[in-house]
This record gives sequence, C-alpha cells and structure tokens, in this order.
Amino acid sequence: MSDLAPFLQTLRDRLSISEVIRPHVKLTRKGKEYSGLCPFHKEKSPSFTVSDEKGFYHCFGCGAHGDIFEFVMHKQNMPFMESVELLSHLLGLEVPKRQMDASLEPAQPKADASLYAIMEAACSWYQHQLTLSQGAPARDYFEQRGLLPETISQFRLGYAPDHGLQAALQKQGYSEKLLLEAGLIGRAEERNSTYDRFRNRLMFPIWDAKGRVIAFGGRILKEGEPKYLNSPDTPTFIKGKTLYAYNLALPAARQGNEPLIVVEGYMDVIAMHQGGLKTAVAPLGTALTGEQMALLWRGTEDPILCFDGDTAGVRAAHRAAQKALEILKVGRTLRFCFLPSSSDPDSLIREGRLGEFQHCLNKPQPLVDVLWSIFMQKRSFSTPEQKAMARRDLGYLVKEILDPDVRHFYREDLNGRLQNAMGPKGREYGRSDQGYGQRRLFTKNSNNLNLTTPTFPVVSRVSPNKNHLGHKILLATLLNHPTLIEDAAESLTQLSDEAGKYDELCQATLSLVAENPPLLAADLQDMLKEQGFASLLTEVLTPQIYAVAPFAKETSTREEALTGWKEVWNRTVAKRYLVAETYRTASAVRDQFDEETWERFKFLKNQVVSKKDEKKGV
Repeated sequence: MSDLAPFLQTLRDRLSISEVIRPHVKLTRKGKEYSGLCPFHKEKSPSFTVSDEKGFYHCFGCGAHGDIFEFVMHKQNMPFMESVELLSHLLGLEVPKRQMDASLEPAQPKADASLYAIMEAACSWYQHQLTLSQGAPARDYFEQRGLLPETISQFRLGYAPDHGLQAALQKQGYSEKLLLEAGLIGRAEERNSTYDRFRNRLMFPIWDAKGRVIAFGGRILKEGEPKYLNSPDTPTFIKGKTLYAYNLALPAARQGNEPLIVVEGYMDVIAMHQGGLKTAVAPLGTALTGEQMALLWRGTEDPILCFDGDTAGVRAAHRAAQKALEILKVGRTLRFCFLPSSSDPDSLIREGRLGEFQHCLNKPQPLVDVLWSIFMQKRSFSTPEQKAMARRDLGYLVKEILDPDVRHFYREDLNGRLQNAMGPKGREYGRSDQGYGQRRLFTKNSNNLNLTTPTFPVVSRVSPNKNHLGHKILLATLLNHPTLIEDAAESLTQLSDEAGKYDELCQATLSLVAENPPLLAADLQDMLKEQGFASLLTEVLTPQIYAVAPFAKETSTREEALTGWKEVWNRTVAKRYLVAETYRTASAVRDQFDEETWERFKFLKNQVVSKKDEKKGV
C-alpha cells in the first residue's frame, strides 16, 4: 500500500498543534508553551500543556497525551483515517489513496457491489409506488403524521404494494438469487415459490454511514403482525451494528458540536430532524448494542439516550446503562433523558411541545445517576446484613467496568453515595480523639484526603522499612483516628481488595463508622472486638507498628495522622496500582500496537521510574 508516513509528517509540519487545539481550548502562552483547562476531564486549574516545539499536548491531571491526530481522534471520537482526512481538509490537501496488497487483505466476506445496486433500485421503486394511486393510503398516513414533502423526499420514504417488486427488479436484470441474498424476497418452501418480503407497508430505507441503502424497515398500514418488519441480516447489513439515520446525524453532530440523540423509532427520528433536532438516530427495534454505542461515540463523547418515562422506558434505560459498563472509557459516557409517561418525541413535536422536549434534552441525567437508581431499587439499610449486602453488591456492579481509571472514579462516586444513604455524614469535628460532632479543623473543600491519587507530595520521608508493613500502618492509623474514615472510605475499600486476611476487618471498620457516628477510637475497637476481630486488632495495633509509624498512635494529632497516611498510601497501595496499570498497558501494546496506547505506556513507565527515584532520594 502507499506509504502514508510522508503525508502525515507534512500535516504535522504545516499544522501547529496549538492551531488544531485552540478552537476547543482557551490557551494561554507560558514561555515557549501554552496551557489551558483540559478538554478531556473537568478541572478548575489548568493542567493541560501544549507545545508547538515538541508537537504534542499533555495533561498532568488525567494523563491525556498525543499529537494532532490523537487530539482529533479523542476529542471528536474519530477513527485514525477520519482524523487524517479532517486535518487534510484544513490545508486543502487530498489524502493519498491506499492500495492494499491482495495478500494483506483481511480474510472476510465482502459485499458485492451488486447488492448495493439492487438495494438502491428497490428504494427507488418503493419511492415511485408512493406517488401512484395505490400509494394514497401511505401518503394520507404521512400527512396525518405531519410530514412535509421535503422530509418525505429527504428520508426517501416509500410504499410497498401487495406484489410487484420482484418482477420489476428481475426486469432490470437482477437475479432471483440476488433478491434472496438482499432480503428483498422470501421463499415459501412448502410451495417452492418466492414472494415479496415487504407487502402493504410504509417503507423506510436504512443507510450505512456512507449513505448507501443497505436495508429497509416496513410499517404495516392495515391490521396485522408484525407492526414493523426489518430486512434480515445480509452481507451489507447487520441490525445490531447499524443506527437509523446515522449518515445524516453524524455530520450534523460534528458540525454543530451537538450530542447524538438516541430515540426509539423511525418516526421519532424523522419528526426530530424535521423539527430541527438533526442529530437524532434510532436502533432498529432492539435494545442498544455495544457496537451501536461505539458508533455513537464516534460522533460525540456523551450521547443522550431518550426514553419514555413509563416502566418499559425505565427498564430499557437500565439495560442500556448496564450494557455500557464494560465498554466505558475515559471520555466516553452516556446521558439519559426521560420523557413524560406515554409521550414520545414524535407526539411531543406534533402537539407543539417542542420547547418542552428540548428543555428535557438540555437537562439529561448522567450515567452514574442511572446506575445509582438501578442499584437502589428495592434496597433497604435497616439491618447490618442489608448494609453489608449493599456494599458487596456495589462492588460487583463497579467491577463490571473494565477500564481501570473509569472504574476507580465510579467506585469513588458510588461509595460516597452509599455512605450517605446508610447513615448521617458531614458533621463537623476536630481532633480525631474527640470523635465526630466537634469543630472540624479542615474541610473536604480545603484539604480533602483524595487518597486514591498516587501523586501526593512527600511531606516527611517515611522509613523504607515501613513499606512491608504498609497495610497494617494504614489500618492502625484509621483504627486510632476514626474521623479519617469518612474521607478515606473509598481508599479503605480499595485497601480491603488487597489486604488479605485483614479484608473483613477493613469492611467491618468501614461499616461500623458509617452506621454509628460519632465514634471514638476506643468505642470502635470495642465494637470490632465484639464482632470477633480481637486477634487481628492485636496484630495491627502493636508497638512495632508505632515504632516505625508514630503518627498511627491515638495520641498523635489529626494532622500528623493525615500526613502519615497520605505518604504510606502513596508508597504502598497507590504505587502498586500504578505498577499494575503499567503492566496492563504494556500487555495491550503487545497485543495490538497503536500510538495512543504506546504513549500511555511511556507516561506510566516514567511515573514508575519517578517513584523509584523518589524512594532513593534522587
């Protein structure tokens, strides 16, 4: 194939990275570089750096890193070659044609060009039938639904009479075999004859991303079942990998920087486009699939799924939310809009309630809210057993998220909600030995523990001998300073994941503090002993621990305990997380090399090296 490398280098040479990024980020010059708020995560202080000299951007907050191509791919959810085409367009250049060696072609079936041709011929025939006398009932239906002639033409709507398609297409030279392969006719085995698949139906052509007709949906005009009938899967069409009107909505979403909106049916999509909401798409009569979600993310980072507010709509939303978990990534999420019960986009627009509909779309619910609503269904916290089950179930839910970074922050968010749901929080307190309810010396806004981020500054160097005792030190600190647990709940949950035989002690400590505020250290330890943890407490609260970690003692101040906790956490659990993520990314590089994964691996590796240097005192 042609070598793209010289052309890509031309784009890098002629387009400065700040020029590509500036339309999306307000950049401020700082010396030779620029800085601004990261477009890939929410932040209040700029951590996003752009260097024209080096030709890359880097965010010190979320780790996003890359060149002009990675930025366009990530920001606009484009495949690599589409990002190349977009950047080429900025310069008025044409991307060189890529000619594949036959020996390198993927071994997969390809759709014959004649399939696209026969589907186009069928679409034109259905459109023509709509204009004839026999199409009058279909025209009346479209008129009753408020469709304008230009809308009918744009969506190429048609009518399928009782028969005639097969004869018309065979007269044009298309074979019966091709008609069968395209799903336009069926075969009655008992009579060994064929018949038109779509009869007495309104016809909705279905396009691929390039605007080629690949299938049809047909709505019956009279009584009968099924109400809607789709083409079968063919070499050009797979139902679960296609979205209706995607070819129209994707350019509109990119041009207007608007989210794609997923609705239920053909008429909803058409009514929305006619009403000015031109980013609407729909699945084809089935629940949203992972492949369809991937299509949505090519157009926008946070598409909106629009559902009826009735029981069936809520169930459909929950299915979509749970399906999304395993494919969530940084910069990819879903939002949800619930319409009034028994309403749909088409009816709202026809009733003159477009403004009400747009108001709903302007205030969508984030995915985490929908997941929380799923989790809380029929949930009670009236007994310790129910609370323990809730914490376990929440762990199971979060583990379905495969991306480690996204999983981490979902765990943090949902654990915080669970803490609030299970017991009162937010009381002010002072020194940890005074328990809850006293004046708090610092607040989450001013000095939050934020223990899960492995980048805390080392306030006072901890002896390297402590590292092998890290878990015991962390536990001892919390047991003697229970007021830290409120802010460290998420970290304690992560600690329990790798704490071995201390796992149950971690979980019990977290539950007791959530259920029984305020708690003094002595009261907490007495309650743990009553639950059978006396021997483990003896192993954790030892003179040896206090000798290497004086801040863990009950007599230390809260600030001393906080400082010590941060450093030990950073040098034990957080460090191992960083190393594990580095190995995971290295494995991904080996399995399927791409520049984005390679850059992430290099960044993580540098972080690990920095930690080693810090440990040596470099």
